[in-house]
Amino acid sequence: MLAALSREHIAMRAGLGAARRSAPIPNTEDHHTEPAMATSARSIASLSLSFGLVNVPVKLYSATESGSEIRFNLLDKDGSRLKQQYVNERTRKVVERKDMVKGYEVEDNRFVLFAPEELKALEEGSSHVIEIVSFVPLASIDPLFYDKSYLLAPDKRGEKPYALLAEALRHSGRCALAKWAWKAKQYVVQIRANESGLILQQLRYAEEVRSLADLDIPASAVSKSELQLALQLVEQIAADTFEPTASRTKRRAVCRRPSIRRSRASRSSRRRMRKTAPLAAARSST
Repeated sequence: MLAALSREHIAMRAGLGAARRSAPIPNTEDHHTEPAMATSARSIASLSLSFGLVNVPVKLYSATESGSEIRFNLLDKDGSRLKQQYVNERTRKVVERKDMVKGYEVEDNRFVLFAPEELKALEEGSSHVIEIVSFVPLASIDPLFYDKSYLLAPDKRGEKPYALLAEALRHSGRCALAKWAWKAKQYVVQIRANESGLILQQLRYAEEVRSLADLDIPASAVSKSELQLALQLVEQIAADTFEPTASRTKRRAVCRRPSIRRSRASRSSRRRMRKTAPLAAARSST
């Protein structure tokens, strides 16, 4: 849902003839090699949590590290990298990046086009105030609504109010619901506390989340004996805590083992080729 970019504004632009027919761009996305892990966290923005007469200055940090993901490169069969290109669907010609524009779809295949300065104005419309509107029970928000996560740390002169808010949330078992305008979008966010501090969680809107009720799952009766057997199976592999590092290590090992084997085989093949090349040349000369 766009904040500074209202539907009325888009409709007005479309009515003035700014809407253009635009072609879908084929997705030939190239995956880049995995970057090195960041050695220290860097804040994204300085913000303020606001409710009533209280303002808590905070710094925003990304809660995830994309560099730790395993990524594959798209290559040709000879091992060469592939280059990404965007093609005009109507003319079938390659479009250079300097000739590309951004647009918002108002109807099927009809777009309102925006100039770079208009997009910059939308970016500058971001708010540095996160307005808390209510405090709700932590369990009342289904994790299905969770989107991107951020970490919050106290900014200058914010240590005391930050600690007080975090402690109050922990003791009450509640979390804060807030409004936040960021990068031309209006977000509903959750602010919750764990043992270390505060977490900002972007929430999805209701229309973005599917429900199990939509799947028409048939009801099935479960007997006491069947339930008892199921509980025994659960207890056999039950654990008291979640260890995310263990699953990450296994995931990386699964991909790394065949990669190492293939790399060694490739090096061995190249060595054999180097050894046999002089002999083959000598034979051909005779």
